[in-house]
Parts: sequence; structure tokens; C-alpha cells
Amino acid sequence: MNIRRITLALVGLFLLAGSGPWGGVSWAQDIPPGTDLYRTVDETAYLDFGPTSTIGPIPADFFGPGSDPFDGIIALRSNPVPDYCAPVDTVMERLETAPMPGPSQIAVQLTLLSLKSTSPVEVMYMTGEIHLYDVYVTLNPDQVSAGQMTIEETADGGGGMYGYHGELGGIMAYLRLQFVEVFPTKKFQGEPVIWDLPNPVRVETQNLEPWQRAEPVGTCYPGQGFYPVPEQEIELLLDAGLAGKMNLLPIGQPATRVDDFWVMVNMYGQVVEGGGSGFNNGEWYFYDQTAWWNEWFYDHPFDSERKKVIKLTMNIQALNPGAMSFVEVVYNWSTPEWPPGQPQPPIPPLPAPEEVFIARSEPIFAFEGPLPGPDTEPILVVDEFEIPDYNPEWISIDVRGMNFVITDGVITHACVPQEEEAMHELGDAPDSTNSHGVPMTAYPTPGPMAVAARYPTVYQIGSPPHGPIHFQPRALAHLGRRVSLENEADIGPDEDGVNNIDPPADQPNRDRYDDGILNLPLVMPHCRQNQFEYVVNAPAAATPAVDLFVNVWCDWNRNGDWDDILRCPSGLIADEWAVQDQLLPAGSLSPGLNVITTPPFTSWHPASRGRSKPMWLRITLSEKPWPFAGAVTPNSGLGGAGPPEGYDYGETEDYRFVPVIEECPSCADLNCDGIVNLPDFAIFAAQWLHACP
Repeated sequence: MNIRRITLALVGLFLLAGSGPWGGVSWAQDIPPGTDLYRTVDETAYLDFGPTSTIGPIPADFFGPGSDPFDGIIALRSNPVPDYCAPVDTVMERLETAPMPGPSQIAVQLTLLSLKSTSPVEVMYMTGEIHLYDVYVTLNPDQVSAGQMTIEETADGGGGMYGYHGELGGIMAYLRLQFVEVFPTKKFQGEPVIWDLPNPVRVETQNLEPWQRAEPVGTCYPGQGFYPVPEQEIELLLDAGLAGKMNLLPIGQPATRVDDFWVMVNMYGQVVEGGGSGFNNGEWYFYDQTAWWNEWFYDHPFDSERKKVIKLTMNIQALNPGAMSFVEVVYNWSTPEWPPGQPQPPIPPLPAPEEVFIARSEPIFAFEGPLPGPDTEPILVVDEFEIPDYNPEWISIDVRGMNFVITDGVITHACVPQEEEAMHELGDAPDSTNSHGVPMTAYPTPGPMAVAARYPTVYQIGSPPHGPIHFQPRALAHLGRRVSLENEADIGPDEDGVNNIDPPADQPNRDRYDDGILNLPLVMPHCRQNQFEYVVNAPAAATPAVDLFVNVWCDWNRNGDWDDILRCPSGLIADEWAVQDQLLPAGSLSPGLNVITTPPFTSWHPASRGRSKPMWLRITLSEKPWPFAGAVTPNSGLGGAGPPEGYDYGETEDYRFVPVIEECPSCADLNCDGIVNLPDFAIFAAQWLHACP
């Protein structure tokens, strides 16, 4: 849908000779020193500790007496630092000015590297024990990781878009590896085992183009005027692939480009003068079949996944005051049929009819009659326009008519992501492995006592473990009366107006439609068996014809995850996976709202002098059983996670509340529902059989 606003006003003075090119970046402008920010692309980074690698195996006894050597590949993921307003894990500094057009060789230095193993590494001991270690890869702070980079100017695209080729001829990177045991032993006491690689790893690439002089929008760059294009994925080879590799994605949105134009059209419809910052020094081209004149501006590379947003201002007056004028002004742009990467826009002569390669808007401005002359104020035109279906590589201003002058024309054009439509559903528990790379707290407490949040909520960045995502939450059944849609837990569009969690502000629990559990706060006496009721909504048009499963997790020990199993003095086991794959058989739900009772489970609470502490609870409805049964270990982060491929149906709701732990009013009311009946007898029998087998 096009967005259009046109403002007509009489402003300024008529200055025919004062219009001309402005604001463009000069050809062969030197490139100053600067900072380049990157994020490692998911599932692309690894280090090779095999026998043929230049790093070599991790030696025996490195992790302690009796530990075997490790000679495998360690897959790595981004581990962003919180120092930037975007998820950044790699920073390269250009330390010198690069004279252009080059080629120029300049000194560069890696100043940041922050990666983490995608899963713990298994280390075998002679005793047969297996210990698990998370691996963190950073730069050795005691060594300088420096090298050379060659930059060469390759093209002048016009309108401030330049072509450059960069080649990282070799940074000698000194790596520090930190191994942190997932289950700390007394020997290491949870302290990292540090290995500074004795020899540097050579970092090089053959793919460092294109770059741009326009600063990416909404980033943390200091603004040195030279930036890698955000869409360009850069492959870095470590020791030419012998030690490993990583793919980097430059940080930031594509920049807005600013161009200018002016034109003078005589009584016969001919351009007698004109110019601007567009293609071929602002030349105006005539299309004789349509009588349009246009000036082309390079935009960004063609992109079917983005759109073009255009803003324009210009002044219009008569060339010959008193005579009749006729003016039409429109936008043109190259269609997907125009070959991408051409060195020129679709100028005459065209190999096919114009409409194949050029799309045209409705008039920005159309006028017939006498225009203001040089002694009166011009007509000011202000316009906004969108090309919603794709981002074209070239755009233009088209004019036709007679007896008019356009001055002070300024056109800004940005390649921006198309608006996403919120379609899926996720939870809202705090997650420190989020898109912002900012730690979150589960139970905020001033000072060092704050509990770090390790609940898997965000689906993409920082995974695995993946937060449970439901791709079609309204198609079959969901929890409660309503469900709000989002595409990710902490970024992107969200139907209820705010993201489920806001990591920079450490604010979770922002989904407004967590309404599936009844009778909150739940009554959960310590080391007693309990049940609660929840609602499943099955729309009449989609009564489930498949089995559904319900799972519940409770952070009994309040340590920021759902990975633990606690033991009561009576011997009862309180698993944080409290409700395990409760089956709702196909056809068992009625259309509309269904009140379901969970199976009995044992609750557990830390000693708190008679007062309960806040607790995070997750309930998930899905069309398949939970896939991680038997795989959860303390600190694994898998508790409450979803499968990598996500769920098709259902919903996840997260609750932070203070459970009621007082004993029930009747000693025989074991499920605390206010009634002594057969369910209480079943709970009593289960406890008795467990205590006295």
C-alpha cells in the first residue's frame, strides 16, 4: 500500500541559476580509521582440534589427572557482549587512513571475540567418568591480535553508493579458551580451566565487499564514514580452514540515501538544463515513446524480502511567467526483470518495451495553468511513497510537460525490512540467552544475590535450547480464552503491543493473555501432592482431531531454571517437570472452553520461615510429547525448552507468582480443593505406597 502526503505551499525565492548538485560523496575520497561491528551467523562457527588441525588435540590430563585428550570439532555460537546496542561478538578496528581509489594496505586489529560452544563438550576420564564443559572463545588480553587489510575502490554507483573490495590478508589472532565444567567437581570448584593457545591463529578472507559510506541506521557505530553492508555475510577462515572458520554478519540496517535533482523544461517539453547527484553526473534521459524525462539514482541491491521507502521535497515555478504550464511528476523504478548488478539503470534504448523494465507511480504532482513566476514564491511539494513488494536497484524522478522549473529537489530513499505480521506464540519468562545478549534475572534482588534467569524463552538467537514456539496457536487449540501472537519473544511485531520480554530493561512477564490457569495463586504445600485446573480452548471450527499434550514446569528451588529434581524428607520426589505429557486424546475436547485438572504432582519449596517465595511456572500445550525426556541434567537449560523445529499448535504460558503453602484446612483434604473425596484418597494411597512399599 502506498503512503502519500502532498503539501503545496508558496515559500522561498526563485533562484534559477542556484540549483545544482549537492550532498554527494566525492569520488576517490579517502577512508578514515574506523570500527567495524559483526555478529557470528548461527551454525557457521567451529574450532577443529583434530590431529590434522594446526591447533591440535587438547592434551591428556589437561582437565585433571586421568582426563583423555580431546580431538574433535567444537561447534560455536555467538555470545554477544552487552557493550553495544546490538548483538555484537566480533569487533575489528581499522587503525589507519586508506587512500583511495587504492588499493591501500592498512593496519587492522581484532579487539573483541566472544563465542560459546553450542553444547557442552564431553571429556572422558580413565575411570570411565564423563565430565561436561562449556567452552568460551575470546581473545587473549595479553597479546595483540593484529594484521593487514587491503581496500580498493572498484565502482562509482552514483548517489553516494560506491563499490569497494576488501581483503583481510591475515590477522594473527591469539585465542583464549575457557572450559567451565557444567557439573563442578571439588577439584575445579566451578572455576574455568583456561588455555591460551601458544601459537596465533591466522584469520583471513577473500570476501569483504561491498562496503558503503552511509552509516547503517540504528546502530552503535561512532561514525567514521565507511561501513560493511549489513546484508553481506563474510566468511572468515582460521588458518585457511585447518583450525576452523566463522561467518560474520555486519551489524545494522541499510542506510537511507539522500540525492538531489533539478530540471528546467521549456515551452516545447524539452529539458534545456538539469542535473543532480544521480547516474552519469545527474543526466536527464528522454523516453520518446512516452515523452517522459528522468534522472536515475542508484538505490540498493535488488531485494525481494525488503521494501523501499521514499521521501521527497521540491520547489516548482514557471520558466516563462504568464504563460500556461503543464507539469506531471512521478517516480520510476527498475523492475525485477532488469538484470541485478547492471552498471547502469534502464536507460534508452531498452531491449524490450519500457513497461517490462520500468514501473511507474501515480503522479506525485500534476498541474495545469499559470505557475508562480520568479518574483513570487514557488510551490513546495512534499511527498512520501512506498514500494511495498520489493526493493528495486534503481529509482528515478520522471517529469513531463512544458514551461516549468524544479529546484531544490531532495529525494531520500531507504531499503527497509517489510513489516512482519505477528503469527506465532511464545512464552514470557526471563531468558538470558536473548536477542539482545543482555543477562536477565529470574528473581531480582539488589546486589550479587540476584538469580540469573536461564528459562528457554527466545526461539532463535541464543538457541539451543530453543524457547517453545507455536506456529499456528489459533488453528487447533490454545490455553485460556485468548492468545496473543508474536514472532519472537523479545523482538519484532507483537499483537498485544509489547514484546513478551524486554531484556535491556530486565522486564519479563509482559504477555497480556496468560489466562489459562485457574484459581491463582495456586495452593502448593511443601512436599505434598497437588493438582490445579486450567482451561483449553478448542474453537468449534477446529475441534482437535489429534492427540494433545500438556506439560508443566515449576522452579521449585528458585535457581532460575526448570532442570532440577528435589527430594522431600518423606522420600517423595519433586521433579521440576511437574506434569509430564498429560494426554488429551483426540476427540476428548468439546468445542469451546474445557476445564482440565492436572495429574497429581509433588511440590517443593525452599525453607522460608513460613513464607513462600516467588516462583516461575510454565505450562505448554502442544500436539506432540515433550522431546527432551531423559535428557535434562542440572544446569542444562533444557527444562521447559521446545523442539528445534517448534510446535505446530498449542500455546505456552509463563506465570510468576507466590504459591500458597499453608496446610489445607482439613488434614484429609490432600489436594487442597476444599473437599475430602476420592482424589484425596488416591493421593494418600500414592504417598503411603511410596513410604511403605
